[in-house]
Amino acid sequence: MCIIIVNKQSTLSKETLHECWNRNPEGSGLLWTENNKLMTYKTLTAFSNFYDKYKEIRKQEGVIILHSRIATEGKVDRINCHPFLVNENLGFCHNGIIDTGYETKDCSDTYTFNEVVLKELQVDFLQNPAIMMMLAEYIGKSKLALLNNEGKFWIINEKLGHWDEEGNWYSNDSYKPIKQIQKSVETGKQLVLIDETTTQEDLNAKLKLLREEEEKAEKEMSEFLSKYKFSKCVMDCGREASIIHIQEGCLLCEECYRVLQAETAFNNQCAEIEESPFKQLVDFD
Repeated sequence: MCIIIVNKQSTLSKETLHECWNRNPEGSGLLWTENNKLMTYKTLTAFSNFYDKYKEIRKQEGVIILHSRIATEGKVDRINCHPFLVNENLGFCHNGIIDTGYETKDCSDTYTFNEVVLKELQVDFLQNPAIMMMLAEYIGKSKLALLNNEGKFWIINEKLGHWDEEGNWYSNDSYKPIKQIQKSVETGKQLVLIDETTTQEDLNAKLKLLREEEEKAEKEMSEFLSKYKFSKCVMDCGREASIIHIQEGCLLCEECYRVLQAETAFNNQCAEIEESPFKQLVDFD
């Protein structure tokens, strides 16, 4: 998920930053300015160091952009940790996923986006409305927070995040305290999300409802299997059915099921080729 916070002036609480750190645990960083120079700080090891550095910077005026990362692509290391510098006078943080087509197992999508897109733009691209519109379209539902050496900031897809009453912008809600209670059941695992206002009675009621739903689904499946236990494969191959094909709504033996899956995959690939804008480049003869 990751999270960006644009902290304009107020001091963020230790609890807020700790929540960001815990829920986005694969590196945190800070972006700010000192004497018209961009400064960055990155750490992967200790929340206390991150928080102490933030408190030190917050003593001075100016915008601080904070970021905590969950690695969706690339290694968990300082290179892939935000913030990133486009040049010596412009840095940014990113929340979301951007598909550039150049990602590798070592480099994150954000690192690659910076190298192959942002660094190739004209230096004053932030002043060009057309380029800003293009970037917003290119990154989809991702969010970017940028800061220059003069302390001015920009947020691309600002409306996909939100501001609090103290003038801080958050790219999502992962700074809020939320607990995850995990329950093991016979059919798998369920996650019950609760907030700080949830009572034990509320939790018990949620778990009871989940248990009842699972027991009902298990009973219905058991009755269905019992009813059709000795049915033959719908493909008239003579073999006994052993698999329920949900999409087709029929009973199949294992061999026919595999054949049907292979045919479906082939048909899907053909449909993709038919819809492709590069169809004219493919010679089927």
